[in-house]
Amino acid sequence: MTIGADRPPYGTRQRKFAPFRAHFSTSPVSFDTPSRCGPRASGQSPSATPRGAPDAVFAVVLPPLLAALAKLGPQIDLSVRPILPQTALADLDARQADLVIQPLAQVAPRFRAEWLYEEEFAIAMRSGHPLGSRLTLERYCAAKHVLVSTTGEPHGNVDAMLKEIGRARRVAATVPNYLFALSVVAETDMIAAVPRHAATYAQRFGVVLVDPPAPLSPLARSSIQVIATRAAMADRGVAWLFGVLTDCMSQRRPRRRR
Repeated sequence: MTIGADRPPYGTRQRKFAPFRAHFSTSPVSFDTPSRCGPRASGQSPSATPRGAPDAVFAVVLPPLLAALAKLGPQIDLSVRPILPQTALADLDARQADLVIQPLAQVAPRFRAEWLYEEEFAIAMRSGHPLGSRLTLERYCAAKHVLVSTTGEPHGNVDAMLKEIGRARRVAATVPNYLFALSVVAETDMIAAVPRHAATYAQRFGVVLVDPPAPLSPLARSSIQVIATRAAMADRGVAWLFGVLTDCMSQRRPRRRR
């Protein structure tokens, strides 16, 4: 499957149901997708080219999406690869992605966006950690931290928030994803800021999630949305996947906070 110029324009694929790339959050997903007529409508065998995946959003989105696709499009093979959040909308405009899932509150009118769920961060530490369940700002800053950073840069949003109140922390290690962070936290006295939706996976590592200290709470709260260009939504394959994703997430998401 090629990317970019070799792809037919949106609209020309509606009868052929040719392969298209659907990109979620910082990650794209590749499909040979069905229309609502079913996965075999094109006479092709739905498949996907290999990609990589970030775990933060996919830990929430992939299980219900895969369950839905198993019923609606059992011949579809799913793969993922990372896209930087800063380039997500540009990738949509350039047709490098059909869908993205991003923590963007507002998008331009040329995009279609639907809210999927709300996320905020908690502090992960191993069960029995000497810091206990009640973190003070002083103890939080004195701890060694694991930061999830795909670039290895040891500064994140928390560091910017701490700087605003005249504080700092020590990032003792950076790792490329949240599951890696949980595995490090489970075996050390390091702590990490992770999405609250990672709680299921944290339990498997023997890791507990606690509230951040008061000056940092709520930490990195954001609305996660699926986004596509309106031009892309004119393509029945893109619209089909967009609908499957929003439908399966609406059945399991908690009530939106005000």
